[in-house]
Amino acid sequence: MSAFLRLAGLAGAGAMLLAAACTSILGKFTAGPGTGGGSGIATTGSTGHGGGTGGAPPAPFKFDCSNWKSPAHQQLATTEMAQGATLDHPRVVASDQDHPLVFARQTSAAAGMSLLVLNPNDLTNTAKVSVRDILSVKRLTPKSTGALVLFDAQGKLEMRMLEFIDGQPAAMPGVYTVVSANDLAVLPNDPRANADFVPKDEGTAAPGMWSIDYLLTEHQADGKFVERYGHYSPVGAAMPPILLTDATVMLTSSDIEIEDVTYLPVLKKTYAYIGNPMGTLREYALDDGTTAGQVKARTVGNALMMDFAGRTNGFLVGLAEIGAPLDIRTTLMPVAKLGAFKPSDVPIAGTFAGTADLPAGDPTIRWVGDVLVMIGGQGVKGTDIGYLMFDSSSRQRGAGTAPFTVMLDATKTRTSVHGVSWSAIGSPNFDKIGGDVMVTWAETQTKNNVGYDVIYFDRLKCATVSNGG
Repeated sequence: MSAFLRLAGLAGAGAMLLAAACTSILGKFTAGPGTGGGSGIATTGSTGHGGGTGGAPPAPFKFDCSNWKSPAHQQLATTEMAQGATLDHPRVVASDQDHPLVFARQTSAAAGMSLLVLNPNDLTNTAKVSVRDILSVKRLTPKSTGALVLFDAQGKLEMRMLEFIDGQPAAMPGVYTVVSANDLAVLPNDPRANADFVPKDEGTAAPGMWSIDYLLTEHQADGKFVERYGHYSPVGAAMPPILLTDATVMLTSSDIEIEDVTYLPVLKKTYAYIGNPMGTLREYALDDGTTAGQVKARTVGNALMMDFAGRTNGFLVGLAEIGAPLDIRTTLMPVAKLGAFKPSDVPIAGTFAGTADLPAGDPTIRWVGDVLVMIGGQGVKGTDIGYLMFDSSSRQRGAGTAPFTVMLDATKTRTSVHGVSWSAIGSPNFDKIGGDVMVTWAETQTKNNVGYDVIYFDRLKCATVSNGG
Protein backbone atom coordinates (compact mmCIF):
# COMPACT_ATOMS: atom_id res chain seq x y z
CA MET A 1 0.00 0.00 0.00
CA SER A 2 1.05 3.62 -0.42
CA ALA A 3 -0.12 4.96 2.91
CA PHE A 4 3.23 5.33 4.58
CA LEU A 5 5.21 7.01 1.83
CA ARG A 6 4.85 10.27 3.76
CA LEU A 7 6.39 8.87 6.92
CA ALA A 8 9.85 9.12 5.40
CA GLY A 9 9.26 12.86 5.14
CA LEU A 10 8.91 13.36 8.88
CA ALA A 11 11.69 15.70 9.86
CA GLY A 12 13.00 17.69 12.81
CA ALA A 13 11.50 18.53 16.15
CA GLY A 14 8.38 19.88 14.52
CA ALA A 15 7.86 16.54 12.76
CA MET A 16 6.82 18.38 9.63
CA LEU A 17 6.26 16.28 6.55
CA LEU A 18 8.31 17.26 3.56
CA ALA A 19 6.48 18.23 0.41
CA ALA A 20 5.56 14.96 -1.25
CA ALA A 21 2.09 14.02 -2.23
CA CYS A 22 0.04 11.70 -4.39
CA THR A 23 1.46 8.27 -4.96
CA SER A 24 1.32 8.41 -8.72
CA ILE A 25 2.40 12.04 -8.88
CA LEU A 26 5.63 10.72 -7.41
CA GLY A 27 5.47 7.84 -9.82
CA LYS A 28 4.84 5.34 -7.05
CA PHE A 29 2.00 2.91 -7.12
CA THR A 30 0.25 0.87 -4.49
CA ALA A 31 0.30 -2.86 -4.04
CA GLY A 32 -2.75 -4.52 -2.64
CA PRO A 33 -3.23 -7.19 -0.04
CA GLY A 34 -0.92 -10.11 -0.57
CA THR A 35 -2.01 -12.14 2.41
CA GLY A 36 -5.26 -13.69 1.36
CA GLY A 37 -6.95 -12.33 4.47
CA GLY A 38 -10.63 -11.48 4.37
CA SER A 39 -12.15 -8.10 5.07
CA GLY A 40 -15.67 -8.88 6.17
CA ILE A 41 -17.26 -7.30 9.23
CA ALA A 42 -20.16 -9.18 10.78
CA THR A 43 -22.69 -6.65 12.02
CA THR A 44 -25.93 -8.74 13.36
CA GLY A 45 13.52 -1.32 17.36
CA SER A 46 15.81 -0.85 20.27
CA THR A 47 15.21 2.88 20.27
CA GLY A 48 11.52 2.32 20.35
CA HIS A 49 9.47 0.83 23.11
CA GLY A 50 6.24 -1.03 22.64
CA GLY A 51 4.57 -2.02 25.85
CA GLY A 52 1.33 -0.55 24.56
CA THR A 53 -1.42 1.14 26.48
CA GLY A 54 -4.18 -1.32 25.76
CA GLY A 55 -3.68 -3.31 28.97
CA ALA A 56 -2.86 -6.58 27.20
CA PRO A 57 -0.42 -9.05 28.83
CA PRO A 58 3.05 -9.44 27.27
CA ALA A 59 3.05 -11.36 23.99
CA PRO A 60 4.26 -14.98 24.33
CA PHE A 61 6.63 -14.66 21.36
CA LYS A 62 8.14 -12.18 18.93
CA PHE A 63 9.16 -12.48 15.28
CA ASP A 64 12.75 -12.72 14.02
CA CYS A 65 13.01 -12.03 10.28
CA SER A 66 16.77 -11.63 10.03
CA ASN A 67 17.46 -14.54 7.65
CA TRP A 68 16.82 -15.04 3.95
CA LYS A 69 15.76 -18.35 2.43
CA SER A 70 18.13 -18.21 -0.56
CA PRO A 71 21.92 -18.10 -0.26
CA ALA A 72 21.90 -15.13 -2.67
CA HIS A 73 19.12 -12.77 -3.73
CA GLN A 74 17.71 -13.42 -7.19
CA GLN A 75 18.36 -10.56 -9.62
CA LEU A 76 15.28 -9.94 -11.76
CA ALA A 77 16.33 -6.92 -13.81
CA THR A 78 19.03 -4.26 -14.09
CA THR A 79 19.80 -1.12 -16.06
CA GLU A 80 23.56 -1.44 -15.62
CA MET A 81 24.03 -1.79 -19.37
CA ALA A 82 21.17 0.57 -20.33
CA GLN A 83 22.43 4.08 -19.72
CA GLY A 84 19.64 6.57 -18.99
CA ALA A 85 17.03 3.91 -18.12
CA THR A 86 15.58 3.50 -14.62
CA LEU A 87 13.80 0.76 -12.69
CA ASP A 88 11.82 1.52 -9.57
CA HIS A 89 8.99 0.63 -7.23
CA PRO A 90 8.69 -3.10 -7.81
CA ARG A 91 5.61 -4.76 -6.31
CA VAL A 92 5.24 -8.49 -5.65
CA VAL A 93 1.76 -9.99 -5.96
CA ALA A 94 1.06 -13.72 -5.71
CA SER A 95 -1.64 -16.36 -5.45
CA ASP A 96 0.64 -18.58 -3.34
CA GLN A 97 4.31 -19.00 -2.49
CA ASP A 98 4.94 -20.78 -5.81
CA HIS A 99 3.39 -18.23 -8.19
CA PRO A 100 4.74 -14.72 -7.58
CA LEU A 101 4.75 -11.92 -10.13
CA VAL A 102 6.76 -8.73 -9.76
CA PHE A 103 5.52 -5.49 -11.33
CA ALA A 104 7.84 -2.50 -11.73
CA ARG A 105 8.11 0.81 -13.51
CA GLN A 106 10.73 1.17 -16.22
CA THR A 107 11.51 4.50 -17.85
CA SER A 108 13.89 5.63 -20.55
CA ALA A 109 14.28 8.72 -22.71
CA ALA A 110 13.65 6.69 -25.85
CA ALA A 111 10.69 4.54 -24.77
CA GLY A 112 9.05 6.60 -22.02
CA MET A 113 7.33 4.73 -19.19
CA SER A 114 6.49 1.03 -19.23
CA LEU A 115 4.93 -1.47 -16.86
CA LEU A 116 7.45 -4.28 -16.50
CA VAL A 117 6.08 -7.69 -15.46
CA LEU A 118 8.61 -10.24 -14.18
CA ASN A 119 8.13 -13.88 -13.17
CA PRO A 120 10.79 -14.96 -10.65
CA ASN A 121 10.14 -18.60 -11.57
CA ASP A 122 10.61 -17.99 -15.30
CA LEU A 123 12.44 -14.85 -16.38
CA THR A 124 11.62 -15.65 -20.02
CA ASN A 125 7.93 -15.11 -19.20
CA THR A 126 8.07 -11.32 -18.93
CA ALA A 127 6.12 -8.45 -20.41
CA LYS A 128 6.61 -4.75 -20.99
CA VAL A 129 3.55 -2.57 -21.62
CA SER A 130 3.83 1.09 -22.62
CA VAL A 131 1.78 3.27 -20.21
CA ARG A 132 1.54 6.90 -19.12
CA ASP A 133 1.41 6.03 -15.43
CA ILE A 134 1.06 3.04 -13.09
CA LEU A 135 -1.53 3.64 -10.39
CA SER A 136 -2.11 0.45 -8.41
CA VAL A 137 -1.40 -3.29 -8.54
CA LYS A 138 -3.43 -5.84 -6.57
CA ARG A 139 -4.88 -9.33 -6.68
CA LEU A 140 -8.18 -9.25 -8.55
CA THR A 141 -9.20 -12.88 -8.07
CA PRO A 142 -7.63 -16.02 -6.56
CA LYS A 143 -6.07 -16.65 -9.98
CA SER A 144 -5.30 -13.22 -11.40
CA THR A 145 -3.65 -9.86 -10.68
CA GLY A 146 -4.79 -6.43 -11.84
CA ALA A 147 -2.63 -3.44 -12.76
CA LEU A 148 -4.53 -0.14 -12.93
CA VAL A 149 -2.77 2.18 -15.41
CA LEU A 150 -3.16 5.40 -17.35
CA PHE A 151 -3.01 4.65 -21.06
CA ASP A 152 -2.54 7.01 -24.00
CA ALA A 153 -5.41 6.35 -26.41
CA GLN A 154 -4.73 8.43 -29.52
CA GLY A 155 -3.77 11.54 -27.62
CA LYS A 156 -6.33 11.13 -24.83
CA LEU A 157 -5.85 9.37 -21.53
CA GLU A 158 -7.89 6.38 -20.35
CA MET A 159 -7.73 4.46 -17.08
CA ARG A 160 -7.40 0.78 -17.89
CA MET A 161 -7.15 -2.46 -15.95
CA LEU A 162 -4.64 -5.02 -17.18
CA GLU A 163 -5.48 -8.50 -15.84
CA PHE A 164 -2.63 -11.03 -15.66
CA ILE A 165 -3.89 -14.59 -15.19
CA ASP A 166 -1.73 -17.11 -13.34
CA GLY A 167 -0.08 -19.62 -15.65
CA GLN A 168 -0.71 -17.61 -18.81
CA PRO A 169 1.89 -15.61 -20.76
CA ALA A 170 2.55 -12.27 -19.08
CA ALA A 171 2.55 -10.64 -22.51
CA MET A 172 -1.15 -11.46 -22.99
CA PRO A 173 -3.14 -9.67 -20.25
CA GLY A 174 -6.83 -8.96 -20.44
CA VAL A 175 -7.43 -5.26 -21.12
CA TYR A 176 -10.46 -3.38 -19.74
CA THR A 177 -11.29 0.32 -19.98
CA VAL A 178 -12.33 1.34 -16.47
CA VAL A 179 -12.67 5.08 -17.17
CA SER A 180 -12.89 6.25 -20.78
CA ALA A 181 -11.21 9.36 -22.15
CA ASN A 182 -14.60 11.11 -22.14
CA ASP A 183 -14.97 10.59 -18.39
CA LEU A 184 -11.37 11.21 -17.37
CA ALA A 185 -10.40 14.80 -16.66
CA VAL A 186 -6.66 14.17 -16.27
CA LEU A 187 -4.68 16.55 -18.48
CA PRO A 188 -2.94 14.69 -21.36
CA ASN A 189 0.16 16.89 -21.12
CA ASP A 190 0.24 16.67 -17.32
CA PRO A 191 -1.06 13.20 -16.45
CA ARG A 192 -0.97 13.54 -12.71
CA ALA A 193 -3.53 11.29 -11.08
CA ASN A 194 -3.65 9.24 -7.95
CA ALA A 195 -5.89 6.19 -7.91
CA ASP A 196 -6.42 3.03 -5.93
CA PHE A 197 -8.91 0.21 -6.26
CA VAL A 198 -10.27 -2.60 -4.12
CA PRO A 199 -11.71 -5.90 -5.43
CA LYS A 200 -15.20 -6.48 -4.07
CA ASP A 201 -15.04 -10.26 -4.53
CA GLU A 202 -11.31 -11.05 -4.48
CA GLY A 203 -11.70 -14.40 -2.77
CA THR A 204 -14.37 -15.89 -5.03
CA ALA A 205 -14.40 -14.29 -8.50
CA ALA A 206 -13.07 -16.00 -11.61
CA PRO A 207 -10.71 -14.15 -13.97
CA GLY A 208 -12.66 -11.71 -16.08
CA MET A 209 -15.64 -11.87 -13.68
CA TRP A 210 -14.48 -9.47 -10.97
CA SER A 211 -15.79 -6.12 -9.78
CA ILE A 212 -13.92 -3.22 -8.20
CA ASP A 213 -14.52 0.06 -6.44
CA TYR A 214 -11.98 2.78 -7.13
CA LEU A 215 -11.03 6.20 -5.85
CA LEU A 216 -9.47 8.69 -8.24
CA THR A 217 -7.94 12.11 -7.78
CA GLU A 218 -7.42 14.30 -10.82
CA HIS A 219 -5.40 17.37 -11.64
CA GLN A 220 -7.76 19.93 -13.17
CA ALA A 221 -6.93 22.63 -15.71
CA ASP A 222 -7.00 25.31 -12.99
CA GLY A 223 -4.28 23.53 -11.03
CA LYS A 224 -6.59 22.10 -8.35
CA PHE A 225 -7.31 18.47 -7.56
CA VAL A 226 -10.66 16.74 -7.09
CA GLU A 227 -11.64 13.35 -5.67
CA ARG A 228 -13.94 10.96 -7.52
CA TYR A 229 -15.38 7.52 -6.86
CA GLY A 230 -16.71 4.83 -9.15
CA HIS A 231 -17.02 1.11 -9.69
CA TYR A 232 -16.41 -1.20 -12.62
CA SER A 233 -16.95 -4.82 -13.64
CA PRO A 234 -16.31 -6.49 -17.01
CA VAL A 235 -19.58 -8.40 -16.63
CA GLY A 236 -21.81 -6.12 -14.56
CA ALA A 237 -22.94 -2.55 -14.27
CA ALA A 238 -20.23 0.10 -14.19
CA MET A 239 -20.51 3.57 -12.69
CA PRO A 240 -18.41 6.36 -14.21
CA PRO A 241 -16.52 8.32 -11.53
CA ILE A 242 -18.65 10.80 -9.64
CA LEU A 243 -17.37 13.93 -7.93
CA LEU A 244 -16.93 13.65 -4.17
CA THR A 245 -15.35 16.99 -3.35
CA ASP A 246 -17.49 20.07 -3.95
CA ALA A 247 -16.42 21.70 -7.21
CA THR A 248 -16.28 25.07 -5.42
CA VAL A 249 -13.91 23.72 -2.77
CA MET A 250 -11.42 21.82 -4.89
CA LEU A 251 -8.30 20.63 -3.12
CA THR A 252 -4.65 21.45 -3.54
CA SER A 253 -2.21 18.63 -4.22
CA SER A 254 -1.13 18.60 -0.57
CA ASP A 255 -4.60 17.42 0.43
CA ILE A 256 -4.57 14.34 -1.78
CA GLU A 257 -3.01 11.04 -0.80
CA ILE A 258 -5.07 7.88 -0.98
CA GLU A 259 -3.76 5.96 2.00
CA ASP A 260 -6.10 2.97 2.10
CA VAL A 261 -9.17 1.64 0.28
CA THR A 262 -10.93 -1.36 1.85
CA TYR A 263 -14.22 -3.06 0.97
CA LEU A 264 -16.33 -4.52 3.80
CA PRO A 265 -18.62 -7.06 2.11
CA VAL A 266 -21.14 -7.59 4.91
CA LEU A 267 -21.74 -3.85 5.14
CA LYS A 268 -21.45 -3.51 1.34
CA LYS A 269 -19.38 -0.37 1.83
CA THR A 270 -15.96 0.79 0.74
CA TYR A 271 -13.98 2.81 3.27
CA ALA A 272 -11.36 5.14 1.82
CA TYR A 273 -8.77 7.05 3.84
CA ILE A 274 -7.13 10.13 2.38
CA GLY A 275 -4.41 12.24 3.94
CA ASN A 276 -2.13 15.19 3.33
CA PRO A 277 1.51 15.94 4.18
CA MET A 278 0.52 17.79 7.34
CA GLY A 279 -1.21 14.70 8.67
CA THR A 280 -4.93 15.43 8.43
CA LEU A 281 -6.67 12.11 7.79
CA ARG A 282 -10.13 12.02 6.15
CA GLU A 283 -12.54 9.11 5.72
CA TYR A 284 -15.13 8.33 3.06
CA ALA A 285 -17.84 5.66 3.44
CA LEU A 286 -18.99 4.77 -0.08
CA ASP A 287 -21.40 2.29 -1.65
CA ASP A 288 -23.22 1.56 -4.90
CA GLY A 289 -25.87 4.12 -4.01
CA THR A 290 -23.40 6.98 -3.60
CA THR A 291 -24.27 9.92 -5.83
CA ALA A 292 -22.42 13.11 -6.62
CA GLY A 293 -22.52 15.74 -3.89
CA GLN A 294 -24.11 13.50 -1.24
CA VAL A 295 -20.99 12.24 0.50
CA LYS A 296 -18.78 14.37 2.70
CA ALA A 297 -15.46 13.21 4.10
CA ARG A 298 -15.18 12.74 7.87
CA THR A 299 -12.06 14.20 9.47
CA VAL A 300 -10.47 11.47 11.56
CA GLY A 301 -7.62 13.56 12.98
CA ASN A 302 -3.91 14.23 12.57
CA ALA A 303 -2.44 10.83 11.74
CA LEU A 304 -1.36 8.59 8.88
CA MET A 305 -3.39 5.47 8.09
CA MET A 306 -0.86 2.65 7.90
CA ASP A 307 -3.48 -0.01 7.17
CA PHE A 308 -7.17 -0.68 7.79
CA ALA A 309 -8.72 -4.15 7.58
CA GLY A 310 -12.10 -5.66 8.41
CA ARG A 311 -12.51 -8.72 10.60
CA THR A 312 -15.56 -10.72 11.71
CA ASN A 313 -15.35 -9.21 15.21
CA GLY A 314 -14.48 -5.63 14.31
CA PHE A 315 -11.86 -3.81 12.27
CA LEU A 316 -8.10 -3.44 12.56
CA VAL A 317 -6.50 0.00 12.57
CA GLY A 318 -2.83 0.93 12.32
CA LEU A 319 -2.00 4.64 12.63
CA ALA A 320 1.16 6.72 12.84
CA GLU A 321 0.64 9.86 14.86
CA ILE A 322 2.69 12.83 13.77
CA GLY A 323 4.83 14.35 16.47
CA ALA A 324 8.18 14.23 18.17
CA PRO A 325 8.53 11.53 19.32
CA LEU A 326 6.55 9.49 16.79
CA ASP A 327 3.78 7.16 18.03
CA ILE A 328 2.56 4.01 16.28
CA ARG A 329 -1.00 3.09 17.30
CA THR A 330 -2.72 -0.26 16.69
CA THR A 331 -5.91 -1.93 17.84
CA LEU A 332 -8.93 -4.06 16.97
CA MET A 333 -11.87 -1.67 17.06
CA PRO A 334 -15.47 -2.74 17.76
CA VAL A 335 -17.92 -2.33 14.90
CA ALA A 336 -19.71 0.43 16.81
CA LYS A 337 -16.67 2.69 16.35
CA LEU A 338 -16.66 2.35 12.56
CA GLY A 339 -17.06 5.79 11.07
CA ALA A 340 -16.52 7.49 14.45
CA PHE A 341 -13.06 6.61 15.80
CA LYS A 342 -10.34 9.19 16.41
CA PRO A 343 -6.56 8.64 16.70
CA SER A 344 -6.82 8.90 20.49
CA ASP A 345 -9.14 5.86 20.47
CA VAL A 346 -6.26 3.72 19.17
CA PRO A 347 -3.74 2.78 21.91
CA ILE A 348 -0.04 3.47 21.47
CA ALA A 349 1.88 0.35 20.48
CA GLY A 350 5.33 1.90 20.13
CA THR A 351 7.11 5.24 20.48
CA PHE A 352 10.15 6.17 18.40
CA ALA A 353 12.53 9.12 18.31
CA GLY A 354 12.24 9.50 14.54
CA THR A 355 11.95 7.76 11.21
CA ALA A 356 15.59 6.65 11.20
CA ASP A 357 14.49 4.07 13.79
CA LEU A 358 11.79 2.72 11.47
CA PRO A 359 11.80 0.88 8.12
CA ALA A 360 10.18 4.00 6.64
CA GLY A 361 12.02 4.06 3.31
CA ASP A 362 9.32 3.44 0.66
CA PRO A 363 7.83 0.55 2.68
CA THR A 364 4.86 -1.77 2.32
CA ILE A 365 2.65 -2.05 5.41
CA ARG A 366 -0.36 -4.28 5.96
CA TRP A 367 -2.16 -6.43 8.49
CA VAL A 368 -1.38 -10.15 8.30
CA GLY A 369 -3.94 -11.79 10.53
CA ASP A 370 -3.55 -10.06 13.89
CA VAL A 371 -0.11 -8.55 13.17
CA LEU A 372 0.70 -5.27 11.41
CA VAL A 373 3.86 -5.84 9.36
CA MET A 374 6.06 -3.05 8.00
CA ILE A 375 9.04 -3.83 5.74
CA GLY A 376 11.03 -1.06 4.06
CA GLY A 377 14.33 0.72 3.71
CA GLN A 378 15.98 1.62 7.00
CA GLY A 379 19.02 3.41 8.38
CA VAL A 380 20.47 6.89 8.07
CA LYS A 381 21.30 6.27 4.41
CA GLY A 382 18.27 4.06 3.78
CA THR A 383 20.44 1.23 2.51
CA ASP A 384 19.21 -1.52 4.85
CA ILE A 385 16.02 -3.57 4.69
CA GLY A 386 14.24 -3.40 8.02
CA TYR A 387 11.09 -4.89 9.51
CA LEU A 388 8.80 -3.80 12.33
CA MET A 389 5.71 -5.58 13.68
CA PHE A 390 2.87 -4.76 16.09
CA ASP A 391 -0.29 -6.65 17.00
CA SER A 392 -3.87 -5.56 17.57
CA SER A 393 -3.28 -5.63 21.35
CA SER A 394 -0.94 -2.64 20.89
CA ARG A 395 2.26 -4.61 21.45
CA GLN A 396 5.50 -4.52 19.48
CA ARG A 397 6.15 -8.02 18.14
CA GLY A 398 9.46 -7.76 16.31
CA ALA A 399 12.01 -5.39 14.82
CA GLY A 400 15.34 -5.66 13.05
CA THR A 401 17.17 -5.67 9.74
CA ALA A 402 17.89 -8.41 7.22
CA PRO A 403 21.46 -8.50 5.91
CA PHE A 404 22.05 -8.47 2.16
CA THR A 405 23.30 -11.73 0.64
CA VAL A 406 24.57 -10.14 -2.57
CA MET A 407 27.95 -8.62 -1.88
CA LEU A 408 29.03 -5.94 -4.34
CA ASP A 409 32.54 -5.89 -5.76
CA ALA A 410 34.98 -3.12 -4.94
CA THR A 411 33.95 -0.97 -7.92
CA LYS A 412 30.28 -0.87 -6.88
CA THR A 413 28.40 0.92 -4.10
CA ARG A 414 24.82 0.49 -2.88
CA THR A 415 23.45 4.04 -2.53
CA SER A 416 19.73 3.49 -1.82
CA VAL A 417 16.99 0.91 -1.37
CA HIS A 418 13.52 1.81 -2.60
CA GLY A 419 10.20 0.27 -3.54
CA VAL A 420 10.25 -2.50 -0.91
CA SER A 421 7.25 -4.78 -1.40
CA TRP A 422 6.30 -8.08 0.20
CA SER A 423 3.61 -10.75 0.37
CA ALA A 424 2.98 -13.34 3.08
CA ILE A 425 0.36 -15.21 1.07
CA GLY A 426 0.91 -18.93 1.38
CA SER A 427 1.67 -18.52 5.10
CA PRO A 428 -1.95 -18.47 6.36
CA ASN A 429 -1.05 -18.71 10.06
CA PHE A 430 1.77 -16.21 9.87
CA ASP A 431 0.58 -14.22 12.89
CA LYS A 432 0.69 -17.41 15.01
CA ILE A 433 3.68 -19.41 13.73
CA GLY A 434 5.54 -17.16 11.30
CA GLY A 435 6.53 -18.28 7.81
CA ASP A 436 8.16 -17.15 4.59
CA VAL A 437 7.59 -13.66 3.21
CA MET A 438 8.24 -12.95 -0.47
CA VAL A 439 10.15 -9.67 -0.78
CA THR A 440 11.16 -7.60 -3.78
CA TRP A 441 12.97 -4.27 -3.88
CA ALA A 442 14.94 -1.95 -6.12
CA GLU A 443 18.43 -0.71 -5.38
CA THR A 444 20.34 2.16 -6.86
CA GLN A 445 23.97 1.17 -7.20
CA THR A 446 26.97 2.94 -8.67
CA LYS A 447 29.92 1.54 -10.57
CA ASN A 448 32.82 3.91 -11.05
CA ASN A 449 30.42 6.73 -10.03
CA VAL A 450 27.87 5.82 -12.73
CA GLY A 451 24.42 5.00 -11.33
CA TYR A 452 22.06 2.20 -12.36
CA ASP A 453 19.14 0.24 -10.85
CA VAL A 454 18.72 -3.41 -9.89
CA ILE A 455 15.58 -5.30 -8.84
CA TYR A 456 15.98 -8.27 -6.51
CA PHE A 457 13.64 -10.99 -5.20
CA ASP A 458 13.98 -13.32 -2.22
CA ARG A 459 12.03 -14.89 0.64
CA LEU A 460 12.49 -13.63 4.18
CA LYS A 461 12.25 -16.34 6.85
CA CYS A 462 10.23 -15.06 9.83
CA ALA A 463 10.56 -17.35 12.83
CA THR A 464 8.87 -17.08 16.22
CA VAL A 465 11.15 -16.55 19.23
CA SER A 466 10.17 -16.86 22.88
CA ASN A 467 9.48 -13.55 24.53
CA GLY A 468 10.42 -14.85 27.95
CA GLY A 469 6.91 -15.74 29.06
